[in-house]
Amino acid sequence: MRYLELEEVIYIYTQIIQRTGGQAAINDEKMLESILAKPLVTFEGDELYPDLFTKAAVLMYAFIHSRPFIDGNKRAALLCTMFLFRSNGYQVTASQESLYELIVRTETGKLQVDHLVRWFRKNTAPY
Repeated sequence: MRYLELEEVIYIYTQIIQRTGGQAAINDEKMLESILAKPLVTFEGDELYPDLFTKAAVLMYAFIHSRPFIDGNKRAALLCTMFLFRSNGYQVTASQESLYELIVRTETGKLQVDHLVRWFRKNTAPY
C-alpha cells in the first residue's frame, strides 16, 4: 500500500492555498507528521487500521480535528484523502455536494471514523 509523504502533503496544501486562497502556514509540523503516521499504527505487530478505507478514514478525521495548518485543514483533509485513494488504485465516486456534507458533518462531530469507513466503502471504486 502506498502512503502519503510529508513533502507530498505540503505540496498539495500549498497548491490548495494558491488556488483557493487562505493563509499558507503549518500550525504544527509534529502534528502533521503524527497525522501521516496514524494510518500506519500497529499494536503487538497487528495493524490497527488494516485496509485502505479505514486508513483513509483515520487520515481524514485526524486532519479535520487536529488542524495542522493555519488555514485550509478541511480542504487538505479532502484532497489528501482523495490522493491516498488515487495512489492505491481507487477513486472517490461521490458528488461534490456529498463530499462537502461529509467534511462538514465530520468537523461538527456528527460523523466518527467508523461512519467515514462505511461512507468510503460505498463511495469509492477501483479505477
